[in-house]
Amino acid sequence: MLQLLHITAPEVGTPGKRRNAMQSQTVLNTRASDRLLSASLAAITRQMEDLKQVGPEWDGPGSITPEADVIDRAAAWLIGNWRADLGIPDICPTAEGGVSISWEWDAIEHSIDVRAGGASMEWCQYNPSTLQTVETELPMDTQGWGAILAGLNKPTA
Repeated sequence: MLQLLHITAPEVGTPGKRRNAMQSQTVLNTRASDRLLSASLAAITRQMEDLKQVGPEWDGPGSITPEADVIDRAAAWLIGNWRADLGIPDICPTAEGGVSISWEWDAIEHSIDVRAGGASMEWCQYNPSTLQTVETELPMDTQGWGAILAGLNKPTA
């Protein structure tokens, strides 16, 4: 006689609030993603605050200190749009009074240079394996971020 066994994922958690192992893994992944996003946002905030401490001619004669409102605008834009899977960006001032944000995604080096004034930016994508660079001028708004996300989601050649 053949008996069929019904096997379910083991339940974990406290009585009355049990989850199967697959649900628990999803919760753990979500928590890890939340922690990474929190760490990224904290690093963004800290780096942006550090930029406000940069003195005049910080990069030699003629270099311009980013204005606090440019830094605040770039910080607010990043905090409102950054994703956990992008990791923690490196943020530094530009000699022209802007803010540079860089990170690596899918073996491509990305940088966003927020222009002085904070209304526009240049997004640069560099592929070290092909030595190809793509530069795109974008507005510093949700449309600009949408263009970046669309570019990040394109498969690399």
